[in-house]
Amino acid sequence: MKKYAIYGLTGLLTLLFLGSAAAKLTAPTGVQAQFDKFGLLAWMRPIGVLEILCLIPFLIPRTLLWGTLLLSAYLGGAIVAHLSHAEPPFFPAVVLGLVWLLAYLKEPRLFAAQT
Repeated sequence: MKKYAIYGLTGLLTLLFLGSAAAKLTAPTGVQAQFDKFGLLAWMRPIGVLEILCLIPFLIPRTLLWGTLLLSAYLGGAIVAHLSHAEPPFFPAVVLGLVWLLAYLKEPRLFAAQT
């Protein structure tokens, strides 16, 4: 059962990040308006590329820790961007929680206390 939860969550997060990155790279009107509102329109495509580059190490078992940290930093930036423009950061915060839940399910030893 745990294996299926891991596969399902990995697929869901992969689709979320790839869809989000694709929206930044193809720049539909709604996404452009959001980035323009945040003053980040010139950075929209580089942020989309960065999103993919942060996802890749998360999907590789050997680099799971690095990928978790990179996605955490990426999503932390998204949370700050939302907060700084008086928007609720609900979506990036939930995705961040899913990233850490999946990291724990994939490799619980990452969270073990080292003595």
